[in-house]
Amino acid sequence: MTAGLAQEKPSSVVTRVLDEVRRGGTPTAIAARTGLPPDLVTAVLTELVAAGVVGTASCSVGPTCGVAAMPRDDRPVRCTSCPLSH
Repeated sequence: MTAGLAQEKPSSVVTRVLDEVRRGGTPTAIAARTGLPPDLVTAVLTELVAAGVVGTASCSVGPTCGVAAMPRDDRPVRCTSCPLSH
């Protein structure tokens, strides 16, 4: 944990991640924009989805989905529940 993170309130970390989720992007992009470690961003996102604060969108692109071919860390958060992205 970095010195800066140790001084932040946990809720401010969650708020920063949530704000970035609303802007869109992948967990990697959110980590880069916030300066938070990627594994922390992923953990926060997992908890937000589990708590129902952040939903995962379903899409209708089916087998033509270009996201499924992307590296897992680069995929948008909304695609994590899609069976094509596993």
